[in-house]
Amino acid sequence: MRVTLWPHSLFGRLLAASVIAVLLAQAVVLFLIAQERERFVLQGSAREWTRRIVETTLMLQPLSPAERSDAVGELSLPHEHHARLMRHAEMMRNAPPPDSAFVRLPLLTDFERTLGTQLHGALGPGYEVQVTPTPDPAPPAIAVPVPFFEAHELAAHQASAQRYDVSVRFADGDTVL
Repeated sequence: MRVTLWPHSLFGRLLAASVIAVLLAQAVVLFLIAQERERFVLQGSAREWTRRIVETTLMLQPLSPAERSDAVGELSLPHEHHARLMRHAEMMRNAPPPDSAFVRLPLLTDFERTLGTQLHGALGPGYEVQVTPTPDPAPPAIAVPVPFFEAHELAAHQASAQRYDVSVRFADGDTVL
């Protein structure tokens, strides 16, 4: 006698096919929702970083290259907020691992291009912008503080955080990192 998992009756086959169709539809919906949430997080994060970089750029724009160099030197110094974030990151590194029931998915797959596009749009054609991944912040760089809604996530996953250099060239030819 041969045993099969597929029902022999028409009602059983219809019921099995309906259950399989519902499960497949749920899987597709879950995938589409995850993609939409990823785009939402990407756009929100890039918009916040764009706002912060544009504010810094517009603050430096009216200065002469010598004054700009001095201002960049001042802005490059670690601030209390940055020091607090580093202390928090150190505490998170020494803390026990987070609950393993939470599955961390790779998000923000196209952050570099999205940030570059938003910066070009926000600053306009008078500025040349280049966004590149970097392993470490360069010494003469202006460190832009992390938005409050990303600080905890960054502190918890400091080792896997991706850093970016944003290079802005002004109309006078001066470039700031």
